[in-house]
Amino acid sequence: MIGVYGISYRSAGAEIREKYSFQKEEIPVFLNRLRGRYRNGRFVVLSTCNRTEIYFLIPERDGVCWEEKIVQEWEHFKKIDREIHNPVYLKQETEAVKHLFSVASGLDSRIIGELQIIDQVKDAYGVSVKAKSAGPVLNRLFHKSFEASKTIRTRTRLNNGDTGIGDIISKLIRQKSDPVVLVIGTGQIANHVLGRIHRRSCRKLLIAGRTPENVDRTAHKYDADALPLKDLESILPECNVVISAVSVKEPLITKEMLSSELFIKRDHPGDPRLFIDLGMPANLERDIELNHEIEVVHYEALEEQIRATLDQRSQEVRKAKQFIDTISEEFFSWLRSKEIDPALQSVRQKLESINRTGIEAFRSKKADTETTHEVEEYTSLFTSEIMSLISSNIRSLTRNGADIEASDYLTRLFDTKSS
Repeated sequence: MIGVYGISYRSAGAEIREKYSFQKEEIPVFLNRLRGRYRNGRFVVLSTCNRTEIYFLIPERDGVCWEEKIVQEWEHFKKIDREIHNPVYLKQETEAVKHLFSVASGLDSRIIGELQIIDQVKDAYGVSVKAKSAGPVLNRLFHKSFEASKTIRTRTRLNNGDTGIGDIISKLIRQKSDPVVLVIGTGQIANHVLGRIHRRSCRKLLIAGRTPENVDRTAHKYDADALPLKDLESILPECNVVISAVSVKEPLITKEMLSSELFIKRDHPGDPRLFIDLGMPANLERDIELNHEIEVVHYEALEEQIRATLDQRSQEVRKAKQFIDTISEEFFSWLRSKEIDPALQSVRQKLESINRTGIEAFRSKKADTETTHEVEEYTSLFTSEIMSLISSNIRSLTRNGADIEASDYLTRLFDTKSS
């Protein structure tokens, strides 16, 4: 039985997800605990800010009450006192496999097509391999998920376009020639933007804000120069790009502040300064660009660009799902072929048993050593040839395991334990 238990942004809010999430150092400990309960089980744990999922393979004979026990073990480990509502979902077999492929490809992410998730899936798999918790089937499954991610990334346009405000702003900055960039604010939005700005794409990076301690800490983090907000008007003339993301009652940058001769004089006429207003309410006085050589981009325009990108990506989802269907079928074809291995192993054991009986009978006649050795070589060669022929025919009869009824019949037919 292949399955996944999980909780994600689709099934629960952040507060509940945090209770179920794992710290990196907790995962190997939890994997060992699961292996202790299910000695024949195999597990991979994926834990990110948007989801925590336990992928598992448990033989059917070990699956008594496994549904509830895995979740109970999870909640016990995390010391969760679950309320009536159970936020954990269960997906099994084909649904579980396609879900993993969708996760690895970014189809199940908040932002469709995001690239970070595949690295997180690979890291989760790596932890499981190191803990010896994955096993051959989950090894194959996760490598197929990597294949699905690569196929979708290279053969669809799911990853085209920028879907983050910071990424769009970073691209706008790179269009400027060696600019001086000023970021006003030290909050969440400002930090998001700063985290995306390519330091080498600007000549100087400045950070201004109301709280000196926050400004100094943020400037140190991003290798920038710290400025007090009271110096804003004097520093504006030397800036090519200004990004403002603070909460104010009145506009922070006004037409009057941009009316000085020092500001209007340009070393590169025809290359307008770029002002990006991420504040709420607006940090820039409206229509400020009408009186100066300024290009203003408001938060609403960036959101509209992101929505357009997501609309384009959603059109590629159908194509991506077709690739997932194909790769999922390839995985199950491989898995079905593995299921006829017991039948083939039984055949080999039966033949080897016959050979041993024959050789012992031959030895009992006190044949010379050379002749006995020749008989052993012949029977070994005979067994290999017969096995090759039988294997080819069994795989053909069962359509490489796809015909489950035929596979079961052959397994019972050659079951040496019952003979």
